[in-house]
Amino acid sequence: MKNEDFSAPPSYLTIDDELEKRNTHYRNKKTFFLVLLLLWILSLFLYLSLPVFHVESLRFEGLRNLDKEDVFYMMGVHKKTSLLTFDSKEASQNLEKNSSGLLSGIKISSNVFSGKVVAEEDFPLGQYEGISYFSSGKKLDEVLSLIDNTNLEEERKKELKQTVSEKCQSGSLFKVHIRQGDVGEDFSKKMFSPFKNTSSLVLDGFSDVVYKNENFKIMDVLYKDTRTERVFCFENVLYDKIDKIFNQKVFLNEALNACNKQAETLSLQEYKFPEGNSIDVYHFKVEYRQNDTIDIVKQY
Repeated sequence: MKNEDFSAPPSYLTIDDELEKRNTHYRNKKTFFLVLLLLWILSLFLYLSLPVFHVESLRFEGLRNLDKEDVFYMMGVHKKTSLLTFDSKEASQNLEKNSSGLLSGIKISSNVFSGKVVAEEDFPLGQYEGISYFSSGKKLDEVLSLIDNTNLEEERKKELKQTVSEKCQSGSLFKVHIRQGDVGEDFSKKMFSPFKNTSSLVLDGFSDVVYKNENFKIMDVLYKDTRTERVFCFENVLYDKIDKIFNQKVFLNEALNACNKQAETLSLQEYKFPEGNSIDVYHFKVEYRQNDTIDIVKQY
């Protein structure tokens, strides 16, 4: 009896192989898209849950006494809000309205990954004839009224009012003098606005500002270096060059160190204020070059 061969014909084997290949390809494709879907869901979960993609990750510029929690409150936005759904235009409008003039120059920019809030906060800056003025030129009572008109909670308003009041009464604000002329109307804004963008770290060293006349264009700035207790007078400072001359990084790290080194070979000179009193200082003059560079030159 002959052995029987029960194997399938070659044609059937070819069909089976092809079907198996198709099934394998389909399963691989299905697995691939399933993995992609899972990765997408995981990425979305991480995006919505990680703080770095929330409104709380926004960078802030220009705040002095207010903190970012205050800004979130005035924007009407929870800090855990996703940047994906954050409406910067609406937040900007809310902030302008609810800050009641305490913030100006408001600019909010954001995308799904990051964002920035720029706003100039009114803050205690200097004194003239014994009255404290803010960076906007407003007096203390005017700013206290602005704080009251914000939408912040009453306890927070009380804290802010106490903070700015104490700052005004601390004696740490620089004093403004005028060499000659009458101040005229709206003098406070012209007098203090050149310093509104100056770093707090630099302002802490300002002791006096003496304007040459009522035009408020040229001044002498007296600066006390708390590290050495030396008082420097910088003469011929132009109002529109304040930010460049007293740039925090350049002034504190370079210019002030150079002045201290030169002061070792200089003698103290008497500086007389318009009111008649005087103080001993190390005298320097600011000179301006055609290529827009600025030199601080010692005076013997």
